[in-house]
Amino acid sequence: MNTNSEVTIIDAPSDSQLRDISRLLLENQARLNTKSYDTRWVKNAREGVFDYALASGFEIVELGNSWNRWNWWRNTKPTHFDLINMRVEAVDALHFILSDILVQYDEDLQEAEIACGAILSYVQKSMPTFPSEDHEVRYISSCIKGLLVYAGRTNPGTKSDATNALACLYNLAIVGCKIGFGALAAMYFAKSTLNGFRKENGYGKKQYIKIWGHDEVNGPLEDNFILMNWVSQQNPPPTPTLMKSFLTVEYALVVEAAKVIEASSQGLVKRT
Repeated sequence: MNTNSEVTIIDAPSDSQLRDISRLLLENQARLNTKSYDTRWVKNAREGVFDYALASGFEIVELGNSWNRWNWWRNTKPTHFDLINMRVEAVDALHFILSDILVQYDEDLQEAEIACGAILSYVQKSMPTFPSEDHEVRYISSCIKGLLVYAGRTNPGTKSDATNALACLYNLAIVGCKIGFGALAAMYFAKSTLNGFRKENGYGKKQYIKIWGHDEVNGPLEDNFILMNWVSQQNPPPTPTLMKSFLTVEYALVVEAAKVIEASSQGLVKRT
């Protein structure tokens, strides 16, 4: 796959679309937490055993590592590869923030949907402009630090903690990851589709091949990078059905290539 193509930046959704997207995200996350993952996700989160805020913080740290601007002494900027990785980590953080929102709102999807829609609308309408790249860098830094403060909380958290974290992540997605909330949501559903695809193809039994490509500069490319790179290029965002079709086709090529490599290796062993 071409990893150097232009990244599509999808326009920001309307207020009603933001609320609709929030509802879909919350419904999907609630379903994942109670059925697909493990019943302990809800119980242990309520008891403080699972810390969603802290978990999101580790994803934000990985996002920061891809951003490449915190280590200013290296004088580097994010590449296309780094930008896609930032989006991957933002999506992973979104899973945990949504889970925290569900806990704080006591699984009341309607109330949570209204709150999320309202704060995302506010973020979108109040997004500042940046007179220079330095201003943008400082803004991204403040978003990352805000999410790390949220991750480091020492109390059980509140509704406003969780929804403010979502707002902060949205700011970071727009300015740092160069995508709107619609695109971020599309990537969220892409990751959910990928998780299901992995299970169907032996991920839990260690039969699944996770490396799907190779880049001369960045080395091995995992399935989530390949998928997110493809989703980034689609406008409008692809449906889960299209995502599943893409994964099926790409993985068939990966499996076939693995068979060829294995056959070649066995041939070399026999000759020696």
